[in-house]
Amino acid sequence: MNGQILNDRYELQTRLSKKGARQTYIAKDLTTNQQVIIKVLLFGTDFEWQDHKLFERGAAALKTLSFPGIPQYLDYFDIEIDQHQGFAQVQTYIPAKSLQDHLQAGRTFSENDIHQLALQLLKILQYLHQRQPAVIHRDIKPSNILLEDRTGNHVGQAYLVDFDSVKTGATRSDYTMTIVGTYGYMPPEQFSGNASPASDLYSLGATLIYTATGKHPADLPQKNMHIEFDAHVNLTQHLVAWLKWMTNPNLESRLDSAARAMQTLEKSNQETVTLSPQSSLDSSQLPARPTSSRIMVSQTNQVIEIVIPSRGVHPILVILFIFIGAPMSGILMFAVIGILTSGRFLSGLLSLILLLPVILITVAIVTSVARSLFHQVQLRIDQHNITETDKFIGTRHRVDSRADVQLVSDKKISCVLLKTPAETFALSVTTPEELEWLAQLLSQWLQLPIQYCE
Repeated sequence: MNGQILNDRYELQTRLSKKGARQTYIAKDLTTNQQVIIKVLLFGTDFEWQDHKLFERGAAALKTLSFPGIPQYLDYFDIEIDQHQGFAQVQTYIPAKSLQDHLQAGRTFSENDIHQLALQLLKILQYLHQRQPAVIHRDIKPSNILLEDRTGNHVGQAYLVDFDSVKTGATRSDYTMTIVGTYGYMPPEQFSGNASPASDLYSLGATLIYTATGKHPADLPQKNMHIEFDAHVNLTQHLVAWLKWMTNPNLESRLDSAARAMQTLEKSNQETVTLSPQSSLDSSQLPARPTSSRIMVSQTNQVIEIVIPSRGVHPILVILFIFIGAPMSGILMFAVIGILTSGRFLSGLLSLILLLPVILITVAIVTSVARSLFHQVQLRIDQHNITETDKFIGTRHRVDSRADVQLVSDKKISCVLLKTPAETFALSVTTPEELEWLAQLLSQWLQLPIQYCE
């Protein structure tokens, strides 16, 4: 088809790609003498109706968009090539290589480069997602990002292209459950035909991981569907945590908007020693505490304090205390008094040794009841440290740096865990709702992804 003139105006020059019945060409506009991009869809042997739907949807969406990092819609018309009917859409030509081509050519990207690239693409996504209805790209990957050459310390201007998989609105993609996207860059919910703005954030995060590692996300190890890329990059803990948050497979635990992703990225870039708190988030963005929860939370811009009160006595403990603990305590008390008043210390001591299992059981029951009634844990997190105060028969303190901290939600033991290289701080909860609320609260305040242990 090279050299062929379409619509008496566009001369095809170079084919860039072919995907089924869809082909993309660089062409020359004979009217303006400018290069353009032409996407062609032909009703040939490779044609599927899904191609037609995506092709028209992409053209319609692009026609409504106007943003510096997005190609501009120019024209749309019917065509006939080699006795095949079809359609063609024309858009502006961007003289830049794809991010994938840059990486395959050996170009490397520093942390500052990745930061700049992320911000440029997030601004594009913010524009798309804030439209009414939201425009969701659904196929963000290195080959769909064009990047100009570096100029000085600037990574180069970035562009998001190929809107053929676009979806308007955060709804199910279609009733035929056609999977749209590219394996390795698609979030789990997209495999079931669902997509939201957070789905694009996952794809962008996976793309940035590829940029940092030089490895396709599907080729990196995974654990519980999380991409395990830490060992393959030389990035600060802040950026690693941010990328993990972007690519959290759990939609509810992922960053949910481009605006918030930019906010957290810029904060992590400003901090060089500690993870910055969620100081500028409106309190209305924080999750609401379950009505049945007795956990107390106090927070400022710089400090968050969480108090886990005593849980109260479990009914089984009450029964054990009434029928075993209290009677045995009384019996043991009278036994000790009897030994002391009788003067038969040796035989009395032998009796106590024989009763040792009963004594240990009694002590365990009484201690459990007392702990349920009076034990309290207070956790204080500031910009530098995590401090735990454990109050039960005295007060114990533990302090460790919050650098390199990990946030874990463990359903097996009903605890939210803050893990540092040296310590593990556990916050016990009583219900699954309380577990999710507390994990989300700390995730948003610390700006950390949640690691789930089922």
